[in-house]
Amino acid sequence: MALNILGLTGAVPLTARQIWDDAASAVGGETATQTTSADGDEVTLSAEAKGKKAARISELLRQAETAIKTEDVRTDYEQNLASLQSRLQLLFYKNGIDTSQEIRLQTSADGKVVVAGDHPQKEQIEKLFADDPSLRNDFVQVDAQGTFLRAVEESVAFQNAYAEDPQAALERFSYLFEPDYKPSFTLSVKGDVYEPVFSR
Repeated sequence: MALNILGLTGAVPLTARQIWDDAASAVGGETATQTTSADGDEVTLSAEAKGKKAARISELLRQAETAIKTEDVRTDYEQNLASLQSRLQLLFYKNGIDTSQEIRLQTSADGKVVVAGDHPQKEQIEKLFADDPSLRNDFVQVDAQGTFLRAVEESVAFQNAYAEDPQAALERFSYLFEPDYKPSFTLSVKGDVYEPVFSR
């Protein structure tokens, strides 16, 4: 999904991954670092300066929330999640899948839908997705939308915390600036309850 981040120079297309990469580079630690300015001078960046850059990234994400009409994304996500739930309920029933034991569905690094942890019908469940590309695509779409919305929520929470206490915010939300960080989506299924779960 591409985002139109509205800045002083107009609309700049960025992906959610690019935004998180920028955030990760904003705060590399609390020691002062040096960088080279456009005229060749060495400029020392303090932890406070890094924090300001991080806050700016969060501000851009908040602007992005308005620019791409996040409420529309959320509505679409909720509709897609409800549709996926209905589809899975019918499919699991027809194939005798036991949902009395929790099923935790995730998207693997290679784009497959897998069952995390142990479940006696793990292979059968994964095969249902492997044999039906449209079902797999529906799940991956819900995963992507949910992960994006979670990232926006975390960024806005960081900005609000930073406005009150910059240092405390950097400590509390330090995980946002880890190089490989992004929210991890899991769809937990138990009985008739389908619950999205996000973890770090």
